[in-house]
Amino acid sequence: METHVLLQLLKLHLEVLVAVLHSAISRCNAYLMSIRRRQRRRVLIGRVIQNHILRTRRIIQRRKSCRHMVPIVTLLESGPKLRRWWVCPTKQHWWERSMLGTRDDETWIESFQMSRGTLFEIADVLRPQLQRQRTIMREAIPVEKRVAIAVWWLSNLKCYREVAAQFGVGRSTVGEIVLEVCFAIKHLLVQKTIYLGDYWKIMDGFRKMGFPHCVGAMDLTHLSIIAATGPGDECNKPKNFCSILLQGTTDHTGRFTNIEVGWSGKKHDDVQIFRKSALCQAMDEGTFVPGNPTINIQGVEIPPLILAHSTYPMRKWLMKPYGGPLDQRKTIYNRTFNHCHSVVQQAFGRLKARWRCLTARLPVAEENVLAVVTACVVLHNICETKGHAVPEGVDISEHVLLAAYNEDCHSYETSSESGGEEVRNAISRYLAGNTEC
Repeated sequence: METHVLLQLLKLHLEVLVAVLHSAISRCNAYLMSIRRRQRRRVLIGRVIQNHILRTRRIIQRRKSCRHMVPIVTLLESGPKLRRWWVCPTKQHWWERSMLGTRDDETWIESFQMSRGTLFEIADVLRPQLQRQRTIMREAIPVEKRVAIAVWWLSNLKCYREVAAQFGVGRSTVGEIVLEVCFAIKHLLVQKTIYLGDYWKIMDGFRKMGFPHCVGAMDLTHLSIIAATGPGDECNKPKNFCSILLQGTTDHTGRFTNIEVGWSGKKHDDVQIFRKSALCQAMDEGTFVPGNPTINIQGVEIPPLILAHSTYPMRKWLMKPYGGPLDQRKTIYNRTFNHCHSVVQQAFGRLKARWRCLTARLPVAEENVLAVVTACVVLHNICETKGHAVPEGVDISEHVLLAAYNEDCHSYETSSESGGEEVRNAISRYLAGNTEC
């Protein structure tokens, strides 16, 4: 047999042998993998069985422990069930029984600075904005009670907790009601109460007091607030304390005809508030008093006048007292001026005497200060119009910003305001002539 034939046979046998070995190895691998799968299956089944046994044991233990609680649960269920209330129960005897049951005006004025009829009239005006719907959960607080809560808080140095106890409501409810009523007053009553009115009657009232052609007296007062942050944070006050300035103009009876509120922080803020006020602009333009009527005194045309203290800049329509050395003419003028100007100081005194919240730091947010202050002025005007006197024994003295800003008070007088000096001199000569007569 030839050599190449033998090589071919040998190669064929080797290929067959390799194929047989490869097949055997594949079968061995498949067998080993099947063994591993069976082992993993046994382990998984064992774990499932073990978990089931443990879970069953825990259930059995819980059932055994619950058997001991059955008598206790049975005892608890046999007694009365305590139910949670929707609103915490409170005592409501004072308002519902004491106040609503009396019609004595003195009692109402002592408690609310106004009579029962006045408070209910205010409630009727504010009803569209304060009325709340009754729900299946609880009764709505009546509008009259809402107004009474706000007026009580404004007129007393009481915290929300004390007012809540007095009226039988929640403390947070008091805070909400106070702001709601103040904003409702600001929205619905300002135009009806803070206005000029019959200016001829006002002029006649000041004329009888000694000053001619006057339509108002103007002054300022500080109102303290807590943790206020005015423009620029320029309070210049102790920590967590700041104040605002309330500029008010009144008629001869002490009824406010105009108010302006501004932040206090820099020297002469009173002058800045005055210059930026709507009243100043209207008087400069001659539109505050309809027709801007004038009279002739000592050969000088006199427009409607407003009296203010010495820190204000002189205007042709803004009169203030003389400073420096005084002769007889200036002394007579200052005496008459102070007598007429005292009506606004007394008005501020009655304002703070009625609404005692203005004598302490107002615990309201910055954005709510204007509404609270405006509500106090509106209610003051209503009380003045209705003739409700300040309760006896209340100090109505008012310290306004006279001494605090007297220095450099003449630095604001300029040549453009010389017309005011001419008017003041004419009036002083007129008053001196009438006094001599």
